[in-house]
Amino acid sequence: MKIKAILLALFLPLLLNAQSAEFNTSKSLDIFHSLLREISLYYVDSVALDQLVYTGIEAMLSTMDPYTKFIPEEENESIEMMTTGSYGGVGALIKKSPGKGVLVSEPYAGSPAVKAGLIAGDVILVIDGKSVLELSADECSSRMKGTPGTEVEFLVRRLMQQDTVSVKVVREKVHISDVGLACMIEDNIAYIRLTGFTQGGAADVRKVLKKIKTDHTVKGIILDLRGNG
Repeated sequence: MKIKAILLALFLPLLLNAQSAEFNTSKSLDIFHSLLREISLYYVDSVALDQLVYTGIEAMLSTMDPYTKFIPEEENESIEMMTTGSYGGVGALIKKSPGKGVLVSEPYAGSPAVKAGLIAGDVILVIDGKSVLELSADECSSRMKGTPGTEVEFLVRRLMQQDTVSVKVVREKVHISDVGLACMIEDNIAYIRLTGFTQGGAADVRKVLKKIKTDHTVKGIILDLRGNG
């Protein structure tokens, strides 16, 4: 009985603190919900409550360290791209030409764009029925991205024939290597430059280093990490 009493004395404050923290959290959420309800019902103008909530979240996080950020669900694909170097899309670098369309500047080797017959110099005029003249470069890029396995349709003006054709491209998981340059320099030294620092960066370096060692005798490596904040 004495041992039980000691254990109860030890754990009771912890239990009370937990309950108190939970109560305070619940009370704060109730206040927040009541405030939103009052604004929605009685504010003189109509209010976009979702935007108001986002503003509140941003204000809350601004009181913390600079690395704590709120990422909306619609930006999940951008976060995946930054952290893994991969995204669902057609696999091509594009450039918006004002008044002309979207120039395919560089389709990646083996990408869905290449499989569909797109080449550098082709100009995309329409994406899924929407003229690119009405869209920004970011909007064009966003429309080209999507879930792997889904289809996107382009109206394309060909570089070589200058005719206009419809091209359907099936999106795939596209990975952009973190290795920007890999080559041999003097004295059998390999040089590898990283232009990105994602979760797959180590695998990218391993892959190019293995290829270099297959073709050359490597006595040392310069690993260029400049730009890694």
